[in-house]
Amino acid sequence: MSNLPILELMLGSLDLWPRYILRYLFLVSPSPDTLYDIALFFFGNDIPLILALDFFCECSGVSPTSDSLASIRFIYFTFHTNEPNRFEYYDMTFGGVVRSVNRHVTLFENNGQIPIGFGDDIFPLMS
Repeated sequence: MSNLPILELMLGSLDLWPRYILRYLFLVSPSPDTLYDIALFFFGNDIPLILALDFFCECSGVSPTSDSLASIRFIYFTFHTNEPNRFEYYDMTFGGVVRSVNRHVTLFENNGQIPIGFGDDIFPLMS
């Protein structure tokens, strides 16, 4: 059974998610930077770790490596136990990038520039 319906109840339709997160989940091979952004997106939006991991596994075209899953776990653990005093992530409640400073959230200044949902440019053109 897919975790997508649960995530859409918690975060809203995939059509409202930032395009870069959709790319990282469905199209791009995981790298340390993409895993960090995915983990921070889910962590910042209060998605439980197990749900984030399960959905990440669902979205991957092939089974994710144990290193990828360990990276997401480590990022969650780091933010949960020793939250940095400043970080930025796309907050689905506000519908934009927020800056969290010492647990106080403020909207970030570049919010009008973040593409949302599945647009025509999400899939590379086939030639």
